Amino acid sequence: MAAQVFSSPCMMHLSIPDNGCGKNPLIYDFEVNGLQGVFGEEITLERVDVLIEHSWNGDVSILLQSPFGIEVELSSGNGAGGNHYGNPKVEGCRALASFSRAGSGSTAFDKPPFVGEFFPQGDLNDFHKGKNPNGIWKLMICDAFQADIGKLHFVRLVFAPAESVLTGNAGNMK
Repeated sequence: MAAQVFSSPCMMHLSIPDNGCGKNPLIYDFEVNGLQGVFGEEITLERVDVLIEHSWNGDVSILLQSPFGIEVELSSGNGAGGNHYGNPKVEGCRALASFSRAGSGSTAFDKPPFVGEFFPQGDLNDFHKGKNPNGIWKLMICDAFQADIGKLHFVRLVFAPAESVLTGNAGNMK
């Protein structure tokens, strides 16, 4: 099986509700279908790519929820007063922040804009519960404080055969 990709449209401009953590996050639903195999044994989530424009990254929390209710924190409260996950000024949704086990850094320690491949703060292996990976996946983004605003421009989920992806716990950088 080759990697299977599920993407949003580029430059969606979906507003992230200001001061929405705990009560009103932006939720983007993905219909994932056609994946064959047991999650964690034959198939895995290889990478999550995002393009988020925000004027104060330290306000932002990004989580991914599986169809079976498991949530993994991708990044939360990182980047202090810096701007953006990815670079919204680069056309075609090509300068992205990617979260994977093969990350080369962490949004907890790097400086924004976050462009490139990073370890998620949570562990992507938490999704490996021997379940069917098909269904509705939810990307949840919230802004913890008033005054700074943001938009989700793009998100992509990349699934791959389990043997092609690192299986360690490197994706747990807090």
